[in-house]
Amino acid sequence: LGTMASRANAARALALITDREFEEMETLRKVRNEFAHTVHCSFSESKVVTLCRKLTMAAEKISEGDESNATKSRAAFVTSGVSLIANLT
Repeated sequence: LGTMASRANAARALALITDREFEEMETLRKVRNEFAHTVHCSFSESKVVTLCRKLTMAAEKISEGDESNATKSRAAFVTSGVSLIANLT
């Protein structure tokens, strides 16, 4: 259980997390991996923006307003992570 993916899979198999929580963890993991394995990565990268738009636990007001995609993506990533932590504790 050394990786986030293996931990998420185990938690899902043991019914410790819901399908929604699992999918959220997978998307957060993919965003994290983009930053870990890409030399020049930012929240404005199209792949990261696309992944962050899939986050269902992010604060709802983020999609509104005139902020840049990078700002919205980062806010979605952070609020989704916080929401997931709150759900799991």
